[in-house]
This record gives sequence, C-alpha cells and structure tokens, in this order.
Amino acid sequence: MIRRHQASDIDEIIALEREVLDTSLDRKIFELALTSELAYYYVYEEDNKILGYISSMFDGEIIEILNFCVKKEYQNKHIGTKLFSQVLKELYSKGAKSVILEVRESNLNAINFYKRFGLKKISVRKNYYKNGENALVLQKVFIDKDEIEREYLKCFCKIKDEKNYIKYSDDIQKDKYCHNFYFIKDESKLDKLLFKIEKDNDKEFLEIDSKSKLNLPEFEEDEEIRMYSPISLIKEDYRLGEVKVLEIDNKNDYYQVEYKTSVIYGESYAKSNALRLTDELIKNDDLIGFVIYNNDIPVGTVHAFKYKECAKIEGFVVLDEYQKKGYGISLFSYVVKYLKSIGIYDLYLTADNLDTPKEIYYKLGFDLLDYNYNYHKDL
Repeated sequence: MIRRHQASDIDEIIALEREVLDTSLDRKIFELALTSELAYYYVYEEDNKILGYISSMFDGEIIEILNFCVKKEYQNKHIGTKLFSQVLKELYSKGAKSVILEVRESNLNAINFYKRFGLKKISVRKNYYKNGENALVLQKVFIDKDEIEREYLKCFCKIKDEKNYIKYSDDIQKDKYCHNFYFIKDESKLDKLLFKIEKDNDKEFLEIDSKSKLNLPEFEEDEEIRMYSPISLIKEDYRLGEVKVLEIDNKNDYYQVEYKTSVIYGESYAKSNALRLTDELIKNDDLIGFVIYNNDIPVGTVHAFKYKECAKIEGFVVLDEYQKKGYGISLFSYVVKYLKSIGIYDLYLTADNLDTPKEIYYKLGFDLLDYNYNYHKDL
C-alpha cells in the first residue's frame, strides 16, 4: 500500500535512508513536511513495515524529488516503480509541468530507472556529494494534458478557436458526435454563448463539451474521465491470442471489428465509421492500429496516437462473445510493449465514467486526470 507519510513513520524512514543511501534528511524536515502544502512524502508499506519511501516538493509547476529508496532485499520488485509513478500521477493531475532530481553519476541502475520514465540529463553538478562525486541533473517535461487531446482530434477534425469556445468539425463524418462539437472555454455567459453556437451550428444535432457541469436541461448529459499513467507502471500480462499491427494486408480485419461494434448505431454509420477510421490509421504515421485474433478470427481492436514521447489510447474494443476471456488484457499488453519499443513514456486514455472499463484501467495503474462533460441534443 502507498500512502502519505505520518509522524510515526519518521524513525523507520530515517533508518531506511541510512541503510540504502548512507545519509538521511533531517528529522525536522520530515516533521515540517507533515503540515507543508508543498511536501509530498510517500511510503510503501506491507505488513506494517515500510519497504520504500519517496520525498518530493511541488510548487505548483515543478516536482523536485528529494530522496527515494527501497529496502535492498525488496528492490527489483516493482516497488520503486509504483512509488515514483504515484508522485508523477498525483502531481501531474495537479498541474505539474516538469520533474527534476539529482542522481549520483556512478548510480547506473538509478539512472536507467529514471530513463524509463523519460527523464533526461540536463546538466552536471560537479563535486555535489560529500565524497566529491558529481551529480547528474535529470529532468522530465510533461506534455500538457489538453495538448495531446487537441492534437489527436486534428487527425480527424478541423479546429476553429473562438474567444469563448472551440469548434471541432469533421467534413467526412458529419454524423459522428465526438468529431463535431463545441468545447466551452468560458461558461460565464452561457445563454448568450449557446445562442451564438446554435446559430453557427449546421448539423442535425448539437454536441457541447465542457470541463464543468453545465445547466442544460434540454440536453442529454454524459460524463467522461481522462486518465494517465507512466507506461513503466503498466505490467504486461499477455495471455492468449495473436496481435498484429494494422497494415494494408489486414485492413479488412480491423474494419470487421469496428463495423460489428458500431452497427448498433445503424448500418450506414457503422460502414462509414469503420472505413474512415481504418483508412485514417493506415495513412497517418502518428496513428497505429492493433488487431487481436482468436486463431484467424479478429476479435478486438485498439489504436494509439503517438505525440512526442506520449501516446493516447483510443477505440479499445473486444467483441462481446470474447470479452472476459483475457483478450482485452492481452491486446493492451501488446500495445504497451510496442509503444515502449518506440520511445513512449506516458499513456493517456478516455473512459465513460459509468462503464466498467474504467475499473480495469484503474487496476492497470491509470489515475484520474480530469472530467469532461458531453451534452447532446438532436435538432
């Protein structure tokens, strides 16, 4: 279990630091951290024993890692990954723009560990440690969580940025709600803004998105959650089936799964949606499709949008008759392994807050970033 540190932990944390690091923060620092709004200290506890610990300071933009250690006999058991990920996930959701730390130049294991999270050397501090050893300064700059969402939508939509809202429109799939909507930036004058949007809208429906709940009683409301995890935290659990990256020769397999999962919205929509998505995945180098098979039968699909050193996971589906059999986790594991191999360090996805898949994502290691509210009205 990972939790924030308590006063009763201080003696055990100091002993752990001295055992692993041969040094420790001052007791007063631990005591002050208990009430400081800037301090984020965590322990990893099992059977009432502290096996690992990490301390960090966060000023609203930069995470500074102070000390970080795991008991020697418990190292290489994923504890350090869980602790470090906890800091990144919680503070990124609070607005962190970067993380920075120092590490001994000779500590290759630690350096390689941090590299798996996307930290890179930005400078060297000469004679930083008491024995005269240099410290490497490592840094990770986070991608803005709204930036990757916007860049993904650019693959399908035209984007028009107005003063109080953003208009997304898809000239090819004009009937796809999530490609044709208005995102509200400022809802302070909602009535006037809504009048302007309705006048501008040329669809047979009106779709509005917002980070805040809106008072729109005439609209149907859905709640989505955006989630994030460092890719190193996701344990691979490949169980069955064969996964292939989408290419020209298996284009029809991807199409079949997409068609079958969207036919509930109508035959015409299912065909156009499956064809559009499949074609876009093949021609756009930033989009990667994956298909999982039971023998030679395609039973699930997912795609990833890679942007800089992160990726957004979208369209994760397994046909009904193959659900709860391990195909979903196998497909996800393959995607994680593939994305790691091409230098991806962070994963994002969106889930319906009322659906069960979000519970799977939580178990995999994803945490909540923020909410998104969808409002729909047929005209």
